[in-house]
Amino acid sequence: MADVVSFLTRAILLAICIHLTSSACIPQPFSYMDLLTPTSNVTQECLEMGEVGDCGFFECLGERFDCQSSEYEYANHGYVSCEKFKALKAGDKFTEKATELVSHSMVCLTEHLKKLYMAGTNKCEYIKQYAFLVTSDCFKGNGFCDMASGTESDKLDVKHALDAFGYPGPIGNFEMLRALRCSKDQVSVYLQWLNVLLYSDNEEP
Repeated sequence: MADVVSFLTRAILLAICIHLTSSACIPQPFSYMDLLTPTSNVTQECLEMGEVGDCGFFECLGERFDCQSSEYEYANHGYVSCEKFKALKAGDKFTEKATELVSHSMVCLTEHLKKLYMAGTNKCEYIKQYAFLVTSDCFKGNGFCDMASGTESDKLDVKHALDAFGYPGPIGNFEMLRALRCSKDQVSVYLQWLNVLLYSDNEEP
């Protein structure tokens, strides 16, 4: 029940956000009391990692703005997902098409997050919400949602990717696809395929 409430809350917030402009979508500081000051300096090494989608960039972001104790912690989540994507690519779990899409999307994501990394002050809530909005723009913009209603191998790539995001199973997959702002038709086609895959006698290819 808690998972359902959490999903509905996030869905409502996302729906409100989608109807606003991109700049208005990004949360603004409510007070100076919870603003973070950097705990490490900006380094050229970290900026270069951000330019190429290197997973180490997320560690740089987390070290500069420490949100470990916050409910809005994002950097560790981003790092874990990034490493899972690397493992999927290295283990030949992804097709060449999906490997290219994920690689381009991760570069897009870290390039945008460099702005937050270089900021003089920040907020954990701002970092997390901005990161999720940019994730949607980058993955959807590179054709991730199109793959959800694509070929059999496309859908299997999507399943592996959604699991790597930390949203496994039908409910988790649905939540992430909607957060990425995939269309209702794309989500419906994918979930119908997923139900057949999970509840038929056939094992996953």
